[in-house]
Amino acid sequence: IATNADKLEHQREHFDMLSNDVYDMVKTFGAGQILYKDFCPMYNNMKGAIWLSETKEINNPYLGKKMPACGLVKEELK
Repeated sequence: IATNADKLEHQREHFDMLSNDVYDMVKTFGAGQILYKDFCPMYNNMKGAIWLSETKEINNPYLGKKMPACGLVKEELK
């Protein structure tokens, strides 16, 4: 990760894959707390991507400072 710190798009690609894997794991085993599956519809040429959050507030990791509030809560995981 540290050696690719200047390659933000590359980091986001890996975060996308990791988020999907963690979501599948949480759906299978639970998380022990409420989590929110958030969705950014604009990432990856409008294909979109998910991430998990502990809060309902959207803080978009894909669009960052450009559009930090872009996205919506798709699912509440208990």
